[in-house]
Amino acid sequence: MASDTRIWRTDNGGQSWTSITPSPLGTYHAIDMVGDVGYAVGTKLIKTTDGGLTWTFVEDPALRYYGIDFADAEIGHRVGEQGAIDFTDDGGMSWTSQSSGVTTTLRQIDTLGPTVALAVGDHGVVILTSDGGATWTPVSPPGVTNETLYGATIGGGTAWFSGSEAGVWRLGPPQADCEVQSYCQGKVHSGGSVAALTLFGTPNVANGSYGVGILDALPGSVAIGFESTTGPNTMPLHGGTLCVLPPLNRLSVLSLDGSGFGFYTLPMTPAMVGTTRWYQLLFRDPANPDGTGIGLTDGLRITFCP
Repeated sequence: MASDTRIWRTDNGGQSWTSITPSPLGTYHAIDMVGDVGYAVGTKLIKTTDGGLTWTFVEDPALRYYGIDFADAEIGHRVGEQGAIDFTDDGGMSWTSQSSGVTTTLRQIDTLGPTVALAVGDHGVVILTSDGGATWTPVSPPGVTNETLYGATIGGGTAWFSGSEAGVWRLGPPQADCEVQSYCQGKVHSGGSVAALTLFGTPNVANGSYGVGILDALPGSVAIGFESTTGPNTMPLHGGTLCVLPPLNRLSVLSLDGSGFGFYTLPMTPAMVGTTRWYQLLFRDPANPDGTGIGLTDGLRITFCP
């Protein structure tokens, strides 16, 4: 925590606090820590590398800054007067101005990884970036132009911010229902079974990842997965059906175990909420009576939700 000329530090979860007088003196509005390294902003910019025990001067900026947040030890943003947003990719040693598209004071910023960030400020300003700050999009809800917004947090496809009139707002994508469904008939392989796809985990993007697994394929075979964001398909292929509509994203080669099982672990992002993806795997089946040497799973459709 920070105020005029003082910073308070705790090392016991907030049960007690120690007052520190940083050098140089100044007014500090916000602090962000990544491990033992942190920055405080206000009328000056200062830095600690020992968990806040000592602070050193970095910069005396022309503007006053009210918020700062780092995505990791190197990448961060700070916001302040006149709509100022500055970006660093060297741990705060140098800063580059970005165009926020607003001129009012920005009071707080929160980052979600190196590319997504939300900033709020005076007159109900709420702006969002998904490209590391190269562009900022206004996303203010109606009826907040008289509010001074101070608090902001973003994560799991949802953003929250609070204001001067005791208001708290939620900003998120349209709510979507999770759905997982098998579709499209797979092909009988030389072992006498039809390989199926299944979901491991849940399609909630807040979880960060999910698994697409293949069951009952040819033991010890090699498979490759295909992902479509376009839709299903019914095109004949290798004596079976291609269940995914091009253009296709080709996944990595997958070695199946002695039971014909294998799975992919795939990432989820907030941008996937409300979207659907279609999956199918092809695998080697040299003894297949149709002579194609290829096995085909059924299709798996996944719709993602928050």
